[in-house]
Amino acid sequence: MDIYDHYEEAKKIAALLAAQGMASESVQILDAIKDGTSGTEIFMILRFRLTPLLNAQGLSKDTKERMRILHTKLDEALQ
Repeated sequence: MDIYDHYEEAKKIAALLAAQGMASESVQILDAIKDGTSGTEIFMILRFRLTPLLNAQGLSKDTKERMRILHTKLDEALQ
């Protein structure tokens, strides 16, 4: 059984965002992981910060798909 690592995927997405000219958004993703006090809080912050990025212009299809999957996995985990 594969276990989805939300944190590792968020870090990969942050790196992709930085490489695609979205440095401040990248920092916001990383700060959610660093500054959250509980897993639930981190997941909620990540979901909140990913939501507007799902429709951002100028991102690769791969990055958008990775963000969409992470967003869905965060929703599932928070239910």
